[in-house]
Amino acid sequence: MTRPVIVHLKDVSRKGIFHEFGVDFEELTDGVGNYTIAIIEWEDGILEGVPVWKVQFVTPTTVEADR
Repeated sequence: MTRPVIVHLKDVSRKGIFHEFGVDFEELTDGVGNYTIAIIEWEDGILEGVPVWKVQFVTPTTVEADR
């Protein structure tokens, strides 16, 4: 089930649709660090993985809920 979200980035907040959770990694000096991401579809159709702590789930409007 997809859900509407607001993603809080550095200087802006953007609307999008949450699809599912995933995993990303970052190479560190002493190994690899894994972290959870949310896969978001932006209003222009592009998919992007963003850290979950930047995602806010919002309540869909009645029109969106009827889709």
